[in-house]
Amino acid sequence: MAGGRTGTISPLRRRSDFCLNEFVFDPIAMTTRSLTRFPLAAAAFSLALAGQADAAIIAAEQVLTGTDPAAGEYFAYPSEDGRLTSGANAPQNPANPGFSGGWGGGGTSLWRVQEAGLDHFGIANEAGGAFQFSWNAEFDRRVTRAVSSTVPTAAGSTLWMSTLVQMQAPDADGDGIVLAGFADDATGASETNGVRFGLVSDGAGGTQIVVRHRADTNPAPGFNGADVAQTDTVLGMANPGQTYLILAKIEKDVIAAGDILTGNDRLSLWLDPQVTSGNEADLGAPDAVAESFAWFNPTAFDTLALVGVNWVPTGAPAAGEDTLGVLFDEMFLGETLADVAAAVPEPSRAMLMFAGLAALAFRRRR
Repeated sequence: MAGGRTGTISPLRRRSDFCLNEFVFDPIAMTTRSLTRFPLAAAAFSLALAGQADAAIIAAEQVLTGTDPAAGEYFAYPSEDGRLTSGANAPQNPANPGFSGGWGGGGTSLWRVQEAGLDHFGIANEAGGAFQFSWNAEFDRRVTRAVSSTVPTAAGSTLWMSTLVQMQAPDADGDGIVLAGFADDATGASETNGVRFGLVSDGAGGTQIVVRHRADTNPAPGFNGADVAQTDTVLGMANPGQTYLILAKIEKDVIAAGDILTGNDRLSLWLDPQVTSGNEADLGAPDAVAESFAWFNPTAFDTLALVGVNWVPTGAPAAGEDTLGVLFDEMFLGETLADVAAAVPEPSRAMLMFAGLAALAFRRRR
C-alpha cells in the first residue's frame, strides 16, 4: 500500500477474523457499499468466513500507527519521530497484546516505525505501518521488547510464527544482516535461541531470504547438545521492493531420540504461501523443513528482537530519516496457523456464498 495506514483494525482481534469493511471482490468490482445495502447478508457472510475456534495468539504486532500508545499505536515517520529507542517519543511502548514494557536496547539505533506498511497477496487484514532498519555501518543495532504471554514448552507443543519482510535497497557492502523474530533475551546480543526471519547479504551472490535458528550439526543419532550451533535455512533470494511472507511451524520433541535426523524438534517453513484457510494442508508442502532444529530453551521465544548488522543500503544517503533499508510488518506468534495468518477467502466460494445470502436478503426485503 503506497500510503500510511492508521490503526483501524484492533490488535485484539483474532488474526483470522474477516475484515468485511476492507474487502473488495475484484472479479465483479463489488465494493463494501454493495454489502451495506444488505445488512443481513453482510452479517451472515462475515460470520461464515470467520467462524472458527477461539484464538491462541501469544503475541501480535501489526505496527499500528498514530498518536495514542494506549490504543496500541506507534509514533511514526514522517509525521512523528518514529525511532523505537532514541528520540522524542522513545522508548516507544504501545499497548499491544502479548507484550510488556517498552522497546529497549539499540543505543542510537535507527530502528524506527514508518507510516507506510506492507501488504501481501497471501494474507488478509494487514494494517498499520512497518518497522524499518534504515541505516547502520559496521555495528550491531539490536532492539528488543519482552513477550508477556506464556509460551508452551511441553513435548508435542506447536508454535506458529509469521512476518512480512521487504528489502527497499540492497546492502552496498555485501556483508549486511537484518533479522526480526522471537528469541531468547537471556542469551544476550547473539540471540542464538528462537527463530528469526530476515535477509543476509551475500556479496555478488545477492541477498538471501533466511530463517535463523539453532540446529544440531552433528549427524550422529540422538541429540548432541555440544554441537548445537546457529544455522541459516535459506528460502530464496530477495528482490528490492518486493514483499515476502514467511510462515514457520515449530514442533517440540517430535523427532525420535534415535533418529539420524537429530535435534529432536522440527521447523517447517513456507515462503509466500497463499493462506486460504486455517488448515495447514491448504498451504501445500513446506518450502523447507529443518529436522535438526533445536528448540533448546524453555524461554526461547520470550522476546521480540530486531537486529541489524553492517547494512548500508545501496544508493541511500549516509544516514538520516530519508534513507532506505529493510522493512518488517505483521509479526505474530501463536499456537495455530489461524492465529498468525488471516485467510484470504477463495474467490469463487466467497462469491457463491455472497450471491446466496444477497438473494435471501433481497427476498426478505420484499
